[in-house]
Amino acid sequence: MSDTAKESNRTKPATRADVARLAGVSPSVVSFALNKGSGRVAEDTARRVREAAALLGYVPNAAARALRRGTSDAIGLLIHDIRNPFYNQIAAEVQQACDRHGRNLIVATPLGQGARFVPLLMQLDASKLAGIIVTVHLSAETIDRLLAAGFSTPVVQLNSNEPLPGAVGLRPGYPGAIDAAFDHLAELGHESIAFVGPRTPRALQIQRWEAYHRERGVPRGSYAEVEPTRAGGHDGMRQVLTEGTPTAVFAGTGLIAVGVMLALQEAGLRVPDDISVLSYDDIPDIQFMLPPLTSIRIPVEEMARDAVDALISRSPLAEEQRQYTSALIVRGSTSAPNPDRLRR
Repeated sequence: MSDTAKESNRTKPATRADVARLAGVSPSVVSFALNKGSGRVAEDTARRVREAAALLGYVPNAAARALRRGTSDAIGLLIHDIRNPFYNQIAAEVQQACDRHGRNLIVATPLGQGARFVPLLMQLDASKLAGIIVTVHLSAETIDRLLAAGFSTPVVQLNSNEPLPGAVGLRPGYPGAIDAAFDHLAELGHESIAFVGPRTPRALQIQRWEAYHRERGVPRGSYAEVEPTRAGGHDGMRQVLTEGTPTAVFAGTGLIAVGVMLALQEAGLRVPDDISVLSYDDIPDIQFMLPPLTSIRIPVEEMARDAVDALISRSPLAEEQRQYTSALIVRGSTSAPNPDRLRR
């Protein structure tokens, strides 16, 4: 049996020395060729090393490499609540961005529980990661606790109201998109608009909703504070309907919008014939409802890609705040108010 065949039939995991022996190089050359350092060796040699590693099924030991250097190539992701499809989208896009760079991703989620933010971030900090992408809203108190505990990992924040010192902040730029959403409803002829939003609402959404009515001199529509879930949206819409039927409703998240639609169906109200529905964050669910919902789309793919790029390409990370453009996607859930309903 040839040496190559013997190497291929190994029952133990291949080592760097095995790859070096098969490729006819030293173990250090294997490290340079496989750890994104092939520019330090001839391309023909690097190719032989990669082929030998593939033949042997060799996988570099990232944990051992991190132990030697005191840091890891992996990137952390703190997701507010992995049960929410919007955060599923973020996790998927961050994973794809990490894959393109050959980086591992470590995901942690407090499941929406604010008390777990600091412990989880400190656990990630202790892992000596290349950086952490944070999708939860950090309060000033939480940031003070992190700094007091010695938190030092580079951070990119997605849509956080309070910037962490030294972090890169990426915000979806929804002020213009929210205004465009209310302008869209106004152009259709809607006046008093109901709002079903989370118990800790995005302040800007509420501000623009209130400003819409104030600027037009019309009474503010009904408002229901709910949990950011399908059940929350369902219960909130039922609460709004006890105060009368608005001509339009703005749902604070896509998940809430799913529950809103069910409550309207149960009440015998047709969308958009009897009531228009507009949502925020454009999760996949609402694109496949009947009718598909008009929604504000956040550029999740672009923000995830830039977040990973920022952590990988910058050393040290430079504090910066970026704003992206969110877009209003008009679909079949919004139309002019029903004249018959307005006369009732």
